[in-house]
Amino acid sequence: MHINVYDLLVEAHHLIPLREQGAFEHDIDVPENILCLCPTCHRKIHLAEDLARGRILKQAYEKKKNQLPQRGISIDFEALLDIYNISD
Repeated sequence: MHINVYDLLVEAHHLIPLREQGAFEHDIDVPENILCLCPTCHRKIHLAEDLARGRILKQAYEKKKNQLPQRGISIDFEALLDIYNISD
């Protein structure tokens, strides 16, 4: 059996980018704000067209939206889209 090592890779991505720290009272470099993504999805968040980026961000936001307030981080999905310069 041959296992491609690239199939086993995950990459970390901050749902709320660290460059946005100044807009938040609490630290956003916390596990609740970090996603584990396959390399393809990680590239899509950064490089794909807005529709694909928005879909991935929506899935990520749905997974993290209830965890972020545990760290005092409050953001709605529309604000997240603004951060990523995606218009709905």
